[in-house]
Amino acid sequence: MKNSPIVALVGGTGFIGRAAMHALVAKGGNVRLISRHKPTFPLPASVTWHQADTAVPESLVPVLQGCTSVVHLVAVLAERGQPFTTTILQSALNTAQAATQAGVPHFVYVSALGANPTSPSRYARAKGMAEAAVRKLYPLSTILQPSLVMGQGGGFRQQIDLLTRAMPVMVLPGMGQSRFQPVEVTTVAESIATHALTPPQHAATLPLAGPHIHTFRQLAQTELAHLNRTRLFLPLPWFATWAVAHSFQLLDSLTFHRVIPQWLLVTPDQVRLLKLENIVK
Repeated sequence: MKNSPIVALVGGTGFIGRAAMHALVAKGGNVRLISRHKPTFPLPASVTWHQADTAVPESLVPVLQGCTSVVHLVAVLAERGQPFTTTILQSALNTAQAATQAGVPHFVYVSALGANPTSPSRYARAKGMAEAAVRKLYPLSTILQPSLVMGQGGGFRQQIDLLTRAMPVMVLPGMGQSRFQPVEVTTVAESIATHALTPPQHAATLPLAGPHIHTFRQLAQTELAHLNRTRLFLPLPWFATWAVAHSFQLLDSLTFHRVIPQWLLVTPDQVRLLKLENIVK
């Protein structure tokens, strides 16, 4: 496989990155898995792990040299100590700049459905700004915008699991009526692999969503059935949802992000995202 394409997955040890790794290997690609921490799962023979940090661009350049494409997967859902302009925008910009210095010809940025530099959500706004920054450095870059990504080990499924392990009640923000168009992680991984291995002919921004639209309540019901659990739903109107989110954010800040676990934290910006909905317009 010496002549096979070499794809760098930056931030590739997470839920989507692991699936993308397997999809790339299945298509005959070699993979460089790049992250701050060593992966906790076994790596196929054609995958190597390299330690680097997107906050330190000079650590990226050596491990990106010789790659045929770079896939940037780094993202967080809450601002805990660092703003989204750092964890999302600057991270993507640093990776793209390092890739240009390393001479990598193609860049794939995994953004999010609803990314928009003028969005009222800071998360979606940072994603939109990152898209523009990447496209400026890589005019023929591929930008993928997945909706809520579902699958074993995914954040949504884990959150439902953890929230309902010991509680007989499950809270539904916004009365559980926010709409989503979830996409399977295997679909996202296949798209990443296909575009990372295919030399681009033009710039592309591609939304990735499933065929069906579901409400938050419907998704919660599906995940509870998957877990073989039954819980009483407690729908909260938006004003109550906002109050809970502001309270959680204040407590998280006052305790220096040490008390509330990531899976339990609800922030005002996440509420804004819920109100914007996660569907292909």
